Amino acid sequence: MIAVKKQLFDLSYLKLIDDKNLIAEVINLYIEEAHLDFSKMKVALHNSDYEAISATVDKMKVSTGMIQADALYLVLEKIAIISKYGGEYAKLCELGNFAHYEFDQLRSELELYLKDIYKQPESEQDGYFQSLGKVYNQW
Repeated sequence: MIAVKKQLFDLSYLKLIDDKNLIAEVINLYIEEAHLDFSKMKVALHNSDYEAISATVDKMKVSTGMIQADALYLVLEKIAIISKYGGEYAKLCELGNFAHYEFDQLRSELELYLKDIYKQPESEQDGYFQSLGKVYNQW
């Protein structure tokens, strides 16, 4: 049996920036913000605050969509739908736990990606801005 590792994210949108330092900054910010958002969601779930759950999840969906973490995004979407319509509390808790599990996996993979970025020589990290520098030097 061949094990297939699922792709947890796709940074093709971010890579259009062509500045690995900026990409790394965006990824680090995503990890920090998502961690805080999961803490907020946990409190909101504990308080059965469907409005706060919905608002937090909507914010998380935007940043999760940016890094194209589709599995996590789909779970967040389910949470958003259930919380907006006052759905079953037990199901929200179950999905919240599963979303946190998905995020932990995603965070691990993103951290590995960041280590790889920082291993690359400085000259490879900001090719876009170096090319701009060459253009500016020609003026």
